[in-house]
Amino acid sequence: PGLLTKWYPLYFTSLRYGLERLGFDVHVSRLDTDSGVDENAKMLRMEILCIASGGDPNDESDRQRCLWHLENTGEATPEKLRSSAEATRRQGRIRGRRKIAIYGHSKGAVDAAACFVMYPETMEHIAAFVSAQGPHGGSWLANDISCTKYQKAAVAMGIERILAGSRDAVFDLSYQKRREFFQRWPQPVWTGVPTICLATCATHQPQAMLSPVVEYMRYRYGDDLGATDGCVAMRDAVLPGAPVVWLMDMDHYGPAWNAFPALDRYDKTHVCLALISMALERAVSRRNLFPSVSALDNDEKEDWEKEDWVKLNDFFNRVNGKNPAHKDAQRGERRRYRRKQRKSGYLKDSHPSSRDRLQK
Repeated sequence: PGLLTKWYPLYFTSLRYGLERLGFDVHVSRLDTDSGVDENAKMLRMEILCIASGGDPNDESDRQRCLWHLENTGEATPEKLRSSAEATRRQGRIRGRRKIAIYGHSKGAVDAAACFVMYPETMEHIAAFVSAQGPHGGSWLANDISCTKYQKAAVAMGIERILAGSRDAVFDLSYQKRREFFQRWPQPVWTGVPTICLATCATHQPQAMLSPVVEYMRYRYGDDLGATDGCVAMRDAVLPGAPVVWLMDMDHYGPAWNAFPALDRYDKTHVCLALISMALERAVSRRNLFPSVSALDNDEKEDWEKEDWVKLNDFFNRVNGKNPAHKDAQRGERRRYRRKQRKSGYLKDSHPSSRDRLQK
């Protein structure tokens, strides 16, 4: 869930209902949406390890057992969590180790990426990670608030005194805080799991609820830099090294509601399933296209990773017919094939050559 979303009615309700109708086991994280990134990353780590062990994060006993292992041993592997009778009973219902597909919206995507960076042991339990409108580069709205005097004081007082939350929930999304985070954790560890980003703007959606905010952003920063969904700029919703899906007619309410306040034309369950499928399909394509690099040394592995994206982009360009050289090669093959058939007399009657037509 995103920033302050525990106060929003019907948040993720339609999406959860749609996925459960299809037979998926859905869990909406119980992290505090009024807290900072570091605290939510720690909470998300506990939930991932609890689900991977076959437990239920909504169950108080499972949650307390996972917290006890984290506090006393510093780790909570699925093998240790399965040792209790409750975990054994749950494993009878859910067999084997569970893989998790994370769908993070807004600040929830930032919390998930921070969890991967700060706690790399959670990545082995992740099947796919979808970042929907996550302000990984920062939010211009949070940045403008943090750079002012009176607005910053008013927002901090409202969150801490009225909502009983933390001011870091908003100010952790400023450009300065996000830059400090990436300087502290420079490794893009999220590329180790199938990851895809959704970046949207409401420029071509005049009926959107956040349309006045979108137009203000365009007026202030221009059409390119000011393309935003109302809270996050499109350029800030991209994780380095991850593929991106761009939508030009969805505001910040889009991924979480099927109806008001989201007024776009997309079904949120279909969007979620499509993004997860694209992330998984890309991972399968990478495994089939490139050999294993486990036997390479560090220098060879770095060289291979540098060439990885070039090879992958060239492969998909050739598949999609976007490579001009590949198009010319295909055109030449067709010409040679038709010339060979024409010489053999196969196409002479049905497809006469230009010389034959002139003679007739």
